[in-house]
Amino acid sequence: NAFPNRPVNGLSVCQILGSMSSPDLASAEDCAIQIARKTGARCYTLHAPALLSDEGLAKKLREEPVIRQQLDRFKKLTKVLFSIGSIDDDTLMVTSKMATVSELAEFKKRGAVGVLCGRYIGSDGQEIDHNLNNRLIGIELDALRQVDTRMFVANGHRKLDAVLAVLNGGFATHLVIDEASGRELLLS
Repeated sequence: NAFPNRPVNGLSVCQILGSMSSPDLASAEDCAIQIARKTGARCYTLHAPALLSDEGLAKKLREEPVIRQQLDRFKKLTKVLFSIGSIDDDTLMVTSKMATVSELAEFKKRGAVGVLCGRYIGSDGQEIDHNLNNRLIGIELDALRQVDTRMFVANGHRKLDAVLAVLNGGFATHLVIDEASGRELLLS
């Protein structure tokens, strides 16, 4: 709701990760639609779940023409606005049932410090290899790095390691962060 009403000529908004269900946060579709509405942009939502139960099913769904068209649109992005998810036990990955607490614990053991576009990353910003990655519907992290302008929005002390991972991984060209976290980041 804090996003300003400001029309931007020629803007399109694309949802870059499939749908998740969470009782706590607005959905990715809702965020994309709200940003598009406030900027007068055309909106392209991603008509697929973020995570499927089976790699084969995810592969088939990515090959469906309507989904393929949406995924191909990522190659034409010139700007992207994104954030990082935490790996706390109450992370969206758990509350949306994309991961169990035990799966989350396994990712933590393997060095995960955050969740970027549904993918767990380590402190170096590299994606942690896991079969979950093959079951996701959304932008690939290498494709995210290819976007010219990558605006990363972060806040809160508890995500500092994840913020550093995004920066270490070369995912952001611009950082929007709260003042306290920004100071802490500069001191780290």
